[in-house]
Amino acid sequence: MQERYAFVEENNKQDWSGNMKKRMSLHDKAEVALKKAVKKVVERHKKNGRLISVWQDGKVRKIAA
Repeated sequence: MQERYAFVEENNKQDWSGNMKKRMSLHDKAEVALKKAVKKVVERHKKNGRLISVWQDGKVRKIAA
């Protein structure tokens, strides 16, 4: 039974407010980083009035941010 508690403690962490949080997998971390980067690029293009190139229906399309 003690092994089970060690496993739970190893795979969870406690934040400063006392809430338990699951650790993120490498895949989840990569997905969060990619979404953050895309959001930053879209915001920058919108601010500068530039078009964004996207792949749509087998072709490259340029759309407003």
